[in-house]
Amino acid sequence: YQLTNVGEVEVLRDERDALAAQRETLRQAIEQQRSDWEELQSKEGSKEPFPACSAYDVDEALNQSVDTRDFESLADLVHEVRNRMATDAATAYYYSESDVRLFLAGLASSRLHLLQGISGTGKTSLPREFFRALNGGRSDAAQIIEVQAGWRDKDALFGFYNAFEKRFAESEFTKALYRALLPANDDRPMVIVLDEMNLAHPEQYFGTMLSVLENAVDQEAYIDLITSKIPGLPEMFEDSRLPLAPNVWFVGTANHDETTVAFADKTYDRAHVQELPARHQVFEARRQGRADPISFEALKSAFATASRDLRLEVERVRTFMNVGIRQEFAQFGVGWGNRLERQMERFVPVVLQAGGDFTEAVDHLIATKLVRKLEDRFGVRPDDLDELADNIEMMWDLDAGSGTPVETTKRIRHEARRLRGGYGS
Repeated sequence: YQLTNVGEVEVLRDERDALAAQRETLRQAIEQQRSDWEELQSKEGSKEPFPACSAYDVDEALNQSVDTRDFESLADLVHEVRNRMATDAATAYYYSESDVRLFLAGLASSRLHLLQGISGTGKTSLPREFFRALNGGRSDAAQIIEVQAGWRDKDALFGFYNAFEKRFAESEFTKALYRALLPANDDRPMVIVLDEMNLAHPEQYFGTMLSVLENAVDQEAYIDLITSKIPGLPEMFEDSRLPLAPNVWFVGTANHDETTVAFADKTYDRAHVQELPARHQVFEARRQGRADPISFEALKSAFATASRDLRLEVERVRTFMNVGIRQEFAQFGVGWGNRLERQMERFVPVVLQAGGDFTEAVDHLIATKLVRKLEDRFGVRPDDLDELADNIEMMWDLDAGSGTPVETTKRIRHEARRLRGGYGS
């Protein structure tokens, strides 16, 4: 019996020693894991929180200034860009002179453009090829961002900061904004195209940019990507904020079907809106030859000069809008405020100096800014819309009777036919 007890004690002692050894092994493993973790944290903390943007800071190509050039006039610029789009690319893009002129004037009136039309009308091609032409054939002036239906907040557009890795997940949108600040691009017109912008609600994922662009008209603008300053930020950051480059425009393309959402008025009101025709007429284009990019400063100066030199013409348009047009639309509860007048002050002079006339400029503004608000409006009767179109035609005297508001009256009468249920009439 005693021998049996001694044997059990020896077994238990051996088990104890084995467990003690196992515990020591585990303790050493834990210490090694802790050491590896601290080393990993130290390495991650020493890396750049914006790795792609920091890499741009040491990219020689992006940090060498590019030669840019001036141009004779806005009318010459329209002619050059239109012909370049039709001849420089592998695929010829034939846009009408009016479409190119209105798009150029839109650059002067707003940093945000909305291009609408049925699929295949060139909504994505127009801004891409337009800015490619402005940059002498260089394709890096345009960044295409494909909007996803699941985007719900600004993180989907800008990216987000991962506190665990101490790194910002940079999106293509954020990287394009940063590249525009660097010496190779800071005097070149650049564009970011949000393809299928209304697959998700723009007011949700693009809401921050709407506010930033609204304040960027007459002052410097910044984008808050992180909440506080952290070590290792790229050179162009100011504290924790990314400056918004003044030479970047934003273009959203939009289809309207069962997969898309409607734009809110706050988005429409802040944007230059343009609808492209279903077909583009081929014309005999002249090859322009290689050239340096158009200077952004020269383009901005041309816009400012047009507004300054054509103040009397703008006042004439303002009087026409406030005396006649305002009263006609007021009966439907449609009006406008200072934002539209500010856009008009920059838009109309550029259209005129680019070779257009009063009718082209004002007809576009009324059709895209005011008539749109009549569509699906409660209490609007078809007969009232027909009368509105007739009255606008009768009072239209901006070009001494030589022009008629084709786009405005066409959209008004189309809405009247829709309300009657007679699309084919």
